Amino acid sequence: MFDICNSRNPPAKNFKPTLRKCSQSYVDAFLYETFSYIISLTDCGRHPTDSSSRKTGFIGFLVPNKSLEAPNSDLLKYLLTYKMSQDHLRLLFAVVVSSGECSNNPSSSQFIDIYKQLLIRHQIEGGHSNCTVQDKTSI
Repeated sequence: MFDICNSRNPPAKNFKPTLRKCSQSYVDAFLYETFSYIISLTDCGRHPTDSSSRKTGFIGFLVPNKSLEAPNSDLLKYLLTYKMSQDHLRLLFAVVVSSGECSNNPSSSQFIDIYKQLLIRHQIEGGHSNCTVQDKTSI
C-alpha cells in the first residue's frame, strides 16, 4: 500500500510504478483486497477497528485506497501518486514557518502576508521539516 501511494517512477516494477490504464486491473484487485482486509479487522472485544476510538490509522489506509480507484479513466496517461502526498504541504509550511515572521504557529494574517511574498517570488529560504525534497517540484 505504501508503494502504491508513493509511486513516482513510470518504468518501476511491481507496486512501485505510476498508476496507468495497463496496470489498473492489477492495482484495483490489490486495493480491493487491502480494503476488505482492513474493514474486517477487529479489536480484542470483536469491535471493528474502523469505528473504534483508535481508528485514525485504519482510516488513514482506507481513504487513499478509495481515492486511488477514482482517477483510473481513459483521459489519464499515468498518475504519480507521490504528488498527492502531504510532503509538499509540509515543505510549504516549513517555508512559511522559516520566513522569520512567526513562530511555528502563524496567525491567518501572517500566513496571508507570507503567502503573498511567495506568490510574487520573493526569496524565502526553505526551512527545516521532517521530510526532505525528493523531486524538483517547486513551491
